[in-house]
Amino acid sequence: MWGCVEGTEADERKMAKAKSKLILCVDPINYSHIQSASTAKEVWERLQTVFEDNGLTRKVSLLRKLVTTQLDKCGSVEEYVNEIITTAYKLNGLGLLVPDE
Repeated sequence: MWGCVEGTEADERKMAKAKSKLILCVDPINYSHIQSASTAKEVWERLQTVFEDNGLTRKVSLLRKLVTTQLDKCGSVEEYVNEIITTAYKLNGLGLLVPDE
């Protein structure tokens, strides 16, 4: 699969399978970033671009999202909780620990 991501694989069947596997691993919330990608390499590169920013801007953006997410704007309580938890995990991954409270 990695050969497909690096662009060294020529077998179309393997390339399609690698692209499918990558897409299936992506959270549906992030699908918009890769929906028009035509190859596994392009999917990987777009995901890298979206998630490589570990700087202050990314932290501020995630903090803003965490504190402005509202239950009435989400389709369900489950969606609301998932949004909050996902954002908190992303912040933790950037080294900014979010307490459970």
